[in-house]
Amino acid sequence: MIENNWWQLYRTAVFEINRTKLLDRVKAAEDAIRARASLGEQVSSEERNSIQDAVATLLVLRRELAQNPVARIKHRQNVWGKKMSVTPIEVCGKCAAEIDPTRRVDFTLTNGTRVCESCFVKETRRPKSDWPN
Repeated sequence: MIENNWWQLYRTAVFEINRTKLLDRVKAAEDAIRARASLGEQVSSEERNSIQDAVATLLVLRRELAQNPVARIKHRQNVWGKKMSVTPIEVCGKCAAEIDPTRRVDFTLTNGTRVCESCFVKETRRPKSDWPN
């Protein structure tokens, strides 16, 4: 069993259910993991494997947070160290991917849902009966 500070911070991040606190928890765990991994040979191979798994899990959490526009802005503020204006980020109504604000074509389904290009193609496929023989 691993009894290090990074492990506790990692578990706290993984079990955090409040999305507003999650980014801070993930960042704290990543910082602690970086500090522990910097010790090199003092870290056992078992712990190094656990660190690799933890880093992969934290990356998944970061990607999930990226689907949330407010968390994305907070993450960018942490990375760039400056305040950013809160501009609405449009997301696909089907897969929640960020819609490119510079695109020139509007992909809106007949029900009014705005979607990314990939989901638009999937939703608007012609039935096989319409295919040429």
